[in-house]
Amino acid sequence: MARLTDTSYLATHLELRSVWLKNPVRFALLSAGEQWALHGYFAPEHRLTDDRLLAYRREVSKVDPSLPQRAGKALTKWRMKESPLAAYREHSHSPAPGAKRSRNYAVAVFSLVHPEIDPQKLARAFLAAFEDHEKATSRRRPRR
Repeated sequence: MARLTDTSYLATHLELRSVWLKNPVRFALLSAGEQWALHGYFAPEHRLTDDRLLAYRREVSKVDPSLPQRAGKALTKWRMKESPLAAYREHSHSPAPGAKRSRNYAVAVFSLVHPEIDPQKLARAFLAAFEDHEKATSRRRPRR
């Protein structure tokens, strides 16, 4: 990928931000490392002024010099996968009514990274883990 000008960097940020706000699942087409590279370089989860965004770009490029290249590769891969995904979604893959389902099928699992921690979700996870721990320990009988 050719070097990004400031204008193209800002346009790419807006493109990725729009997708992140409307349908973040589309980022799951990439590996977790590629998603982290896009978030780390283009920051689509943040709404920043153009000046702040360009300053962020310069700073992050100094801290991690290979990040722009990794993000560029991830962006190219993401754009290449967007067209096939749209075509795939238009074509119905559900079996015909009454058709027997095959037992030989594969389940695909995709990951979606979230660059910002959601404190409410984290608190719920801690509370659920604590409750599970309490239930497990209350079932045990003390040894004598």
